[in-house]
Amino acid sequence: MHSNTVTTVVLPEGITFTKVFDDMMRNHGIMIAGAFDFLRDKVFRIGHMGENCSEEKLYITLKALNKVFKQNSIALKGDLHKIFVQCYDK
Repeated sequence: MHSNTVTTVVLPEGITFTKVFDDMMRNHGIMIAGAFDFLRDKVFRIGHMGENCSEEKLYITLKALNKVFKQNSIALKGDLHKIFVQCYDK
């Protein structure tokens, strides 16, 4: 799901929000947000407003997320940052 200001990502099975959050902050210096109420620990959010609203910063965020998922044995159908570029260029 996406909007003009935030993208919500469903957490894949096999990884927790805490693990994704910690790896993104510690290893990549990127902060993501969790969710509240019934979505808590089911999704996380990537903000893209203001200074974070650029193709380059979204690419960097998705590349880091791709690495975190792969390092934690989360199977992906493709590289997130490469798929973003393909969709962005359309």
